[in-house]
Amino acid sequence: MHTYVLEIIVDFLELFLFFIGTYYVVCGVFSFVKRNDVLRQDFRTNRFAVIIPAHNEGAVLGQLLSSISASRYPKNKYDVFVVADDCSDNTAAVARSYGARVLVKRTGNNNKSSAVSYAVEHIKSLREEYDCIAVFDADNTVHMDCIMRMNEMLNCGYSAVQGYVDSKNPNENWLTAAYSVWHTLESRLAKMSCHNLGIGCKISGTGYAVRFDVVKRCMPSDDCLAEDLEYTVRLRLMGIKVAFAKKAVVYDEKPAEFGKSVKQRIRWAQGVVDVQGRYGGLLLKKGKIIDWLSLYGDFLGQFCYGVFLVISIFSTISILFGYQFVLCSLWVRPVCYVALNLYLGIGALSAFAGLILENKLSRKTIFNLFGFLLYIVSWIPIGIVGIFKHNKKEWYHTEHTGSVQ
Repeated sequence: MHTYVLEIIVDFLELFLFFIGTYYVVCGVFSFVKRNDVLRQDFRTNRFAVIIPAHNEGAVLGQLLSSISASRYPKNKYDVFVVADDCSDNTAAVARSYGARVLVKRTGNNNKSSAVSYAVEHIKSLREEYDCIAVFDADNTVHMDCIMRMNEMLNCGYSAVQGYVDSKNPNENWLTAAYSVWHTLESRLAKMSCHNLGIGCKISGTGYAVRFDVVKRCMPSDDCLAEDLEYTVRLRLMGIKVAFAKKAVVYDEKPAEFGKSVKQRIRWAQGVVDVQGRYGGLLLKKGKIIDWLSLYGDFLGQFCYGVFLVISIFSTISILFGYQFVLCSLWVRPVCYVALNLYLGIGALSAFAGLILENKLSRKTIFNLFGFLLYIVSWIPIGIVGIFKHNKKEWYHTEHTGSVQ
């Protein structure tokens, strides 16, 4: 009796995850459909307040500021504000040496959203007027056309824009290569498909721009570990969809040590589960079903693929050798087994097609397939830890080295 009840519970949870995962994969197919965004006739060169939250980032900050200085966007149309957030290194000195305005922050939470809010409050008090803010992580570098491409999307009528976050160090080791592939797929399959479908993509925490009048009305909470997802949801509740600017490229440094990667991803998982708990019911109450699916699909999409990859392996073993696994009781049935592997197959084919179109499918990528699968499957324990620790708000700061590969 107890085994039967357990099987029902497991089957229900797996069907829910399969539904979310299928939604995520089906949306990815629409990344291959082109959307034409039309520039407004009253095109303007918006003035940007570029905000860079920085906690002890003296080793990497110069690379970002140098790349911004090399931008093709008019120099009189942006100012750079570096928030030196409780720093004990030379972050402020590096920022000043590149002509950035330095805001020294010693109070409040030491997380990104708190630093961005601190900068916004300061900018509000200035006599200068800005049309938009753009936010970058201190370890980033930006393509010379990044701000210009963001401005183009804002001139298509959007109030919020997310750029293409690429990897700064994809060739450092197997882990950074896996990160690079995953974030390429996230941009190509998830963000582009959501943009093409007109449902809006998710802010990635860096490389995004928002109109200042929107920022005045809505800022992310400073007590959330997934401030990017939380801000995306709050914008959607206001009826604002985040556009995807594929040509606004930002290069982000990925962790090269597995331990640091796990800590970073646990923090993400904690934050995502927290946001889902805060806003999931509210989105359903307001009838925003697609936004609700996007909220859960954002995290569960990657979590699900790892789960069902493992389930598929055990289901195959069960069918071939007759072993019984509680996790596989539903999926050994012919129709379910076919549906499961069809889901995995479409996901894999979409991934390969996306990598080919982004010119990211190389010998190194293929040889690192096991490393990439390990990265995907490692989301299972990380996701479980995130679920049980979602009430903890401690921010884990990822140390950056400035490695460029």
